[in-house]
Amino acid sequence: MPTFATLQGRPVVRAALSLPLRGAWTARLLVDTDKPLEGAVTLATNEGAVRFEGWVARGGVAHGRLEALLVGGRGGLARRLPARSYRSIPARLVLQALLSEAGESLASTSEAELLDQQLPHWTRLEAPTSVNLDRLCTALGARWRVDRAGQVLVTRATASPASASRGERLEDAPSESSRFYALELLDLEPGTTFDGLAVCAVEHEIAPSRIRTRVWA
Repeated sequence: MPTFATLQGRPVVRAALSLPLRGAWTARLLVDTDKPLEGAVTLATNEGAVRFEGWVARGGVAHGRLEALLVGGRGGLARRLPARSYRSIPARLVLQALLSEAGESLASTSEAELLDQQLPHWTRLEAPTSVNLDRLCTALGARWRVDRAGQVLVTRATASPASASRGERLEDAPSESSRFYALELLDLEPGTTFDGLAVCAVEHEIAPSRIRTRVWA
């Protein structure tokens, strides 16, 4: 039986990997191992060509196999941080302080023009990191998500760069604004264009005999 993905080198039996336009990606996995995993992990697909760096949010062994929920990043997005006030400061410094305290990191491909905006004043709430990321990006006219490397990527809300992903279209679901594909690589990202679609969300379904990808516009 082929192995389409591994988690820390252990074969993945089934998985549902969801990549939203905003926020952190998640993956629900059934792994062929009777050993629990904790903390930072790597989900590798396409024989290691496409990797997802995440954190085990929940997991346990049942019937000789590991069931796990992964969240993109390093586990700090749900961390509640203390309030803090700023005056006359670049948004980049506010964002970097927020992520550093949460144990997360900023993607180097984030748009510099957005992060160089000057904030006359800014108050960080006593709230989870993700809540303050939402607030800050809304103020900047931006959006954030966790990329495959497990880093926080900040881009324009209207950005839609072309994607290099390739695959075969299998089915259209117009009532749900989605399509099913068999992709060559699981590298399709939200916020890109693909097959004439502005991709808003992606879900990879990994099963013992195949991989299917659902794309929402």
